[in-house]
Amino acid sequence: MAYVGFLVAAPDNLPLDGMAHSDWAAVDVQLQSLCQEGNPFAIQLCRILSAAGQGFLRVAEMALQKPANQDVVVALLEAISDYFAAIRTENKRPRDIDAIKHEVERSWDESTALREVLALTPQCNGPLRAMLALSLYSEQLVAPIFGVTDAIGTVMRKRIAPISHFTMKQFELFRGNRLQVSSFRHGKPG
Repeated sequence: MAYVGFLVAAPDNLPLDGMAHSDWAAVDVQLQSLCQEGNPFAIQLCRILSAAGQGFLRVAEMALQKPANQDVVVALLEAISDYFAAIRTENKRPRDIDAIKHEVERSWDESTALREVLALTPQCNGPLRAMLALSLYSEQLVAPIFGVTDAIGTVMRKRIAPISHFTMKQFELFRGNRLQVSSFRHGKPG
């Protein structure tokens, strides 16, 4: 639970050394005017690609690898959602991954602020979709699983594996040497 506590208390000031994404400086320059205008997608994209944002991802990944119990999982999902809350287009809290993907596509088609960012940084398609997906996380995502079991440890981790796998796929879109393009529409996972 300690990792999750850090994510909640100090998401942008975690006690670890990290490096910004290799594309962060270029994206930061491309989106500077939108950030100054207060575009939440531009601000959040620059935030997650920064050294602090990459640190957040690293700590969230560590917490997701071996959560001890259901309380840790719920706190982690809420911490992730809170980190991306500024771009949440509505206060919907989907109960499954397919519903999250549907909401991402709906937001993708409706958000002017998102289209402004995409026009300047088309290479950020994948990270923008991942940000939207992660902003929709909540306890509701695991409620259908935790509502019928009190499993902890290995058994719990097996039951939440589809959510963990999807989450790691989203995190991967912010990592690596180059930003990755992704689309839920074309049937690609995560």
